[in-house]
Amino acid sequence: MKKLAALVGVLSLLVSSHAMAAFQTTSGTMELGGSAAFSVGDSMQLTVAPTVGYFVMDNLEVMAAFSLDMNLDAETTHIGFGGGAMYYIDMDMFILKTGLTVSGFIPDGADMILSLGVPVQALFPMNDHVAIVTGVTVNLMDLTDAMGGGMQIAAPIGYLGVQAHF
Repeated sequence: MKKLAALVGVLSLLVSSHAMAAFQTTSGTMELGGSAAFSVGDSMQLTVAPTVGYFVMDNLEVMAAFSLDMNLDAETTHIGFGGGAMYYIDMDMFILKTGLTVSGFIPDGADMILSLGVPVQALFPMNDHVAIVTGVTVNLMDLTDAMGGGMQIAAPIGYLGVQAHF
């Protein structure tokens, strides 16, 4: 399994290094991306999180996001939404994507929770329009203290998604 992961990683880097120069991050480009996840543990969870963006100038994107998080065992649904600005930096072997996001999250039957996020992501272009995305987002959670526990910092890892630029 480790050999397969290493092979996929090396091939991604080789393909991405050739696609880097042509990857679309210029003014007027639109982005469509997102992620989906299905997890089984204490409960079965399904998450779908599409994103859309527009490059207002070279390497600077204004974006919006939506998420739907369903706990299939407890039959609860949480809805999330957000917006922000992202900056893309060509690092030769990948593109670094970082910025600032403001998000709202509405747990099933509860008050909205606001958060401020700083995503740090790596894009590995497969061609001049499609990239695989991975990274981490540091979130300052519950800015309005809707949960009654004060603000919290969360940094979930393990994100893997896809982006298309056109």
